[in-house]
Amino acid sequence: MFVNCLLRNLRPQLPETNQLCSTTRQILADQYLWIFGDSTFSTDINPMHTFTTPGNYNVCLYAANSCEESVVCQNVNVLPTSIREIEQGIFVSPNPAKDNMFVTFSNENNVWKKFEILDITGRVILSNVINNSRLEIDLKGIVDGVYVITLLSPNEPSHSVKFVIQGNN
Repeated sequence: MFVNCLLRNLRPQLPETNQLCSTTRQILADQYLWIFGDSTFSTDINPMHTFTTPGNYNVCLYAANSCEESVVCQNVNVLPTSIREIEQGIFVSPNPAKDNMFVTFSNENNVWKKFEILDITGRVILSNVINNSRLEIDLKGIVDGVYVITLLSPNEPSHSVKFVIQGNN
């Protein structure tokens, strides 16, 4: 069976979405293993993958059939999705988000103690303590719209980034 999925023909749709989509050429294989370099993998023929944090990732595709196997790797540089994120060191992905959102930030000296998610009227929708520099936030039950996540510290000015929830209605 011919399928579409050779790594060197990837055209990453980055930095805008932090998503890696394969544009492909035909090869003869019946087993696939994509290793995305961020501790995740897929056995799909043409996977779509969202990187949750900016950085350099070595993405590899292992393709095989009953006669042979082949591996192709490519370095993918995932960039922040906005200038404001770069300035404040807060990275939200995916954006727009649906069920879950990942927030990464520098938290040297454990400065950030709490986060709040506010709707466009300023009402706090969700609030919680910060235990490390990477948050996974469950957005199920929050209606579609534009929101702001704010990192709070008793001794530092707050930092905020706008994000969108889309597809929860």
